[in-house]
Amino acid sequence: MEFDKQTQMIKKPQTVNTFATATDGNHGRAVAWVSRYFDQHAIVYMPAGSTENRINAIINEGAQVSITDYSYDKTAEIIAEQAITNGWILVQDSSWDKYIEIPKRIMQGYLTMALEIECKLHNEQLELPTHVFLQAGVGSFPAAIVNYWQKTLNDKCPIFIIIESDQADCFYKSIESQRMQILDGALNTVMAGLACGKPSLLAWNILRTQAHCFLSCPDQLAVNGLRIFNNPIPGDARIQSGESGSISIGALNYVMNNKNSKELRAALRFDGNSRVLCFNTEGSTNQVKAADDTGK
Repeated sequence: MEFDKQTQMIKKPQTVNTFATATDGNHGRAVAWVSRYFDQHAIVYMPAGSTENRINAIINEGAQVSITDYSYDKTAEIIAEQAITNGWILVQDSSWDKYIEIPKRIMQGYLTMALEIECKLHNEQLELPTHVFLQAGVGSFPAAIVNYWQKTLNDKCPIFIIIESDQADCFYKSIESQRMQILDGALNTVMAGLACGKPSLLAWNILRTQAHCFLSCPDQLAVNGLRIFNNPIPGDARIQSGESGSISIGALNYVMNNKNSKELRAALRFDGNSRVLCFNTEGSTNQVKAADDTGK
């Protein structure tokens, strides 16, 4: 794909390529959408346990979807091998040795969210956040945000809190041991979008030096986050979220209200002047369940 400077548009390729990826949902749907938009072919592998909603959303974008019998990390290994064998273009948001350039481009794409937040803060004359909660997964998303704001905000940079499922806390365990850890097994968690056991190399090199805190969170915090989003205070909008998105507000609620978090709050310098930004990285992933929850 090439960029046409005169029209400010990306040129559609003259030939049809096959773009391949592994996904728990969001990333694969994005690859499928772009492939369809540019008249390309997409092959998406999804791990065991993927929900029908996530699968259908990707199929509806025109992609060829296969469900494996394995975890996300093993599925990612399989699609990477298939891409080499079949000459497909691998579009994965995790990086490893000798696979850097495409994940780096994807990380640059995540900065759209940071720019949108900056524009909103500027337009509404709001102050910068003092604390930011970011979901990890393979780490590309939080690493992109952390690295960008560390470089642009300097001494005004917020405290970055990286959150993971305690069933897939590869960054938390990597920080504990001071070397990259890879987790095996099913990684069973309701936070399917965060069920990743292998850190992205690019993300690890950024987060291990630039993030301030890593939290390993049980599923119950994500469930509590869903309840908070679905039962707002008067005047706030109700938010339909997936568990991987709701863990941000669930983790914040725990840190601020649990009696065992007093030392953590002090270490993170939470006080009456704190301004907290929580990212919700996932909308409702099960529309039927969401409808039942709201009584509709």
